[in-house]
Parts: sequence; structure tokens; C-alpha cells
Amino acid sequence: MTLSDFRHKLRGEFARRARLTALTLLGAVFITQFVTQCAPGGVSVGNREAAHIQLPFVRVLLSDDAQSVTIGGLHSIAIECVRGDEKFVYYSPRSIHAKFAHSSLSLLNSSGEEIESGLDVITISSRSQRQPLLIDGNSYRGMARLTAGDKAIIITNILNIDKYLMGVVPPEIGPVKLRDVEAIKAQAISARTYTMAHFGQYGGRSYDVTAEVSDQLYRGMRVEKDFISEAVLATAGEVIRYNGNFIKAYYHSTCGGRTDNIENVWPKAPAPYLKGVDCHESCSPSKYYNWQETFTGKQLAKRLSDFETASGEIVTIGRIDSIYIDNSQPASPSKGLRTQKLIFLTDAGRFVYVRDRIRWVVRRSSDKSKILQSAYFTLSAIQQSPRDGVTSVTFSGHGYGHGVGLCQMGALGMARSKTNYTYQDIIKRYYTAVTIDKLY
Repeated sequence: MTLSDFRHKLRGEFARRARLTALTLLGAVFITQFVTQCAPGGVSVGNREAAHIQLPFVRVLLSDDAQSVTIGGLHSIAIECVRGDEKFVYYSPRSIHAKFAHSSLSLLNSSGEEIESGLDVITISSRSQRQPLLIDGNSYRGMARLTAGDKAIIITNILNIDKYLMGVVPPEIGPVKLRDVEAIKAQAISARTYTMAHFGQYGGRSYDVTAEVSDQLYRGMRVEKDFISEAVLATAGEVIRYNGNFIKAYYHSTCGGRTDNIENVWPKAPAPYLKGVDCHESCSPSKYYNWQETFTGKQLAKRLSDFETASGEIVTIGRIDSIYIDNSQPASPSKGLRTQKLIFLTDAGRFVYVRDRIRWVVRRSSDKSKILQSAYFTLSAIQQSPRDGVTSVTFSGHGYGHGVGLCQMGALGMARSKTNYTYQDIIKRYYTAVTIDKLY
């Protein structure tokens, strides 16, 4: 199903309820009585208060591995159930539970008693526009949609895109104050553009974006801040385009002095608006503007062995004889100087890692659960011996993140400067030759 088909179907489901059952989830003792008394069609379709989704809306994957979930609201909720061609609605003043069983969903009341089973989809909405949903104790705007996956429940939050951004911008931009409003607006427009450019990116799946760094961090209402939400709404409908098309609005924490061409970071086609640009030291207050990581030779050998083995081939590296950078053939000219090739000569052979992949191989010396801050680094203080090869090496780097597009710390630096930069100035520094257009 295409995104437009999905949205048409969703709107249709809300507008054309041919078979409705109005039940209050009071417990198993009363279920039979209520089902008998409330036959399909017993509730007026116009009374469905739950469909308070303003366009444009986005579908956000919250989880795809849950075996159960509890959903409620501060007021009563509407629970739409779909089983094959059957559609029916329950209303409840209390939380409900859903469980995954035999590739389908079961609906349970607040006491844990089963109401329905064999369901394909459950959609839950607050019956009050102003009240959020509580999904496993966390507050979210919009609706929750539960779909039976192959092995678990797929939990999706469906909500207006600007309400979604209220839960995206705070975790993405980090600690900010009211004085940073122009940077906050720039972040909001970048995040809105990213979202709208990725509608339907997962094909027939029931979501457009994930709630994690694979797309954008989203944490719902618990991270919202009034002044950030106001900045989001102040830019409502504004997006970044190049030649009339949405740009790929990549952003990162700290460029370390200069951003980079996209093709010098990832194996992607060049984009005229994602060129390396000078940050003019706007991001220099970042603690990651300069950094160092010192590794032992054995530590690096273990990192390489682990990475290669995880990639499918069992490799054991005992000694690194040499390590060096090769930037002689960048994908395109760039002053960002992200490393193009990091080459290891070892007792198990020659290993070459390119561009941003390097960060995932080497990781950090102090914490292997974290990837290297950036691929913008040089090697120094290399120590080695004839017997042990490389015994120690220091990575001296700049920046945090991939280095493509908007530098968030640079944006904050511009917003805090005495030059009175606007959010338009910030966006047009980091994205080359773009326009900022209002779509709604």
C-alpha cells in the first residue's frame, strides 16, 4: 500500500464506520451482556471524537519488538479493532492492554481479561483533543496504531508533523535556551524537511520514520519544552528545497570547523546543496571541536577482529604492523578532510576502511560501545616495535558526527553571536543554494 493509499484508507476508516460496537471495558462478567445489547451500528459515526489528526501527519515507529503494550489516556479512549474485514470500536475510561499471540493481537481490559483475539490492527485514540495517550507510561500526541508483525507488535504513533517535531527538536538539538531561538527554528525546519522527504521510505510498512537515530530521535511529550514548541509552530509548514524538491536535510552535532561533501562521507551521489562549507569556528565552543583518542595496538587489533567477525568472516588479528591514512583519492575535492581510507597492515592481512565506516570499526578507546566521534582526524604519536608492531597510536580529531549538512553547534554559535543571524541565514550557510518555502 502506498502512503497516499494508506492515508486515504485511514481517513476512510474514520469517516465510514458501517459496523460499530459501543462497549465499556468493565470486565469479563459484563462482556456477553454488552455484546448482545450493543449490536453493530448502535453508535453514530459522527460521534467518533478520536480522529483529531491534522494534516500533514507522520507515522512514527516506536517499537517493532514488543510482546505486550499498555495504552491509556487521562480521559476515555476509543479502541478501533480490525480483524480481516471486520471493524468495530470499543470505548474505555481505563487503560487497555494488547498482547502478541500466534501472529495476531489480543485486546485485554485493565484487569487483564481478554476482550478480543485474532486481531490484525488496533488503533487507540484519546476521545479528547487536548489529552495525550499514555503508551507504556509515556505521553504521546495523536494516535497509537498496533499492528501484528511476524514475531511482535509493531507500535506506531500517528500524529501531526509539527506535533511530532515538538518531540524531535529537543533531543536532537540538545540543551538550549530562549536566546537560541533562531538555531531552534533552523533545526525545526531541517527536521521537518527530513521527515517530509522520507514519507513512505519503508515501502509497505506501517511507518514513515523510526524514533531512533536511524532517522530522528523522537521521545514524545516528555521532552517537550514550551519555547521550543513555540519555535516549531512559528515555522509551521516551512521546508528547505533545491530546484523545487525537498533536500536531504542531514544534520550533525559539531563539524569541527568545516562540513563535508556528502560523497566524501558516505557512498552516495553528490548533492549540490550538500557541499563542504566553512563553519567560521561557530562550533568552537563544542567540547568535541577538538578531541583525542589513544589506542594500544592490541586494542585496535581486537576492534578489527570483532568488526570483521561480525561482518561474517571469522578473523583473528594478533598484531598491527602499520597503520596509515590515504586521502590521495577523495570522492570529490573537500576542505573538510574527513579521512577517505584508513589502512591497517596486520599479521592477518591488509584491511582498508573508508569514510564514515571508520568510526564504526575503530570506535572509542575508552568505550567500545560508542563509535568514534568523527572521521575528521589525523594519526599521531605512533609507537611500534619490531616484535609487537604498533603498540600505541593517537587519533587527533575534530567534530562530532558525520559532518554533512547543518552543524548544530555551529547553528547555536551563529544564534548566540552579535551579528543577529536569522534562521534563514543559518540554513543557507550550511545548505548551499537552497530556498525556504512555506507549504502550509
